[in-house]
Amino acid sequence: MSLFPAAGHARGLEKADYVILRGGTPHRGSEWVDLDTRPLEDQLAEIAHEVALRSEAAEHSRHADEQAQETAQQNRENALRLAYAAHAHAYRVQHLGKQTDAWHEAKRLAEFVTAVRDHTASLPPGQEKTEIEEWLRVVPQCSVARRTTCCRRRLGRG
Repeated sequence: MSLFPAAGHARGLEKADYVILRGGTPHRGSEWVDLDTRPLEDQLAEIAHEVALRSEAAEHSRHADEQAQETAQQNRENALRLAYAAHAHAYRVQHLGKQTDAWHEAKRLAEFVTAVRDHTASLPPGQEKTEIEEWLRVVPQCSVARRTTCCRRRLGRG
């Protein structure tokens, strides 16, 4: 905010003819003129009051800006917390899905091995029954992911 007196007054050569108040939000006025009926000296209280009003408005605006910035920062932090929680939840769901799939696969393989054992029990003695029994001894030692390749290698077929 600044006061701009007449150019001659700024140089100190003559009395100012008017005052212009710039900056801030005007309330009652921005220009005061030196008149014979109303000299600038008599208007100083009004000018000072205008400066005080603009100062209060600027302080209020600054405070409102600070509040808005704090609110925006809190909103960003809340959004970040929510995004993190959503990501963690999605990761847990994905991980649980993988565990569920692995459990279903293990269950399916266990059922298959049980069915093979049951079938082998009904076979007559011979090479087929011996090979299947050997395979059934090797199966528990192989990991689920590598079962077929591992079992073939242990049986000397792969």
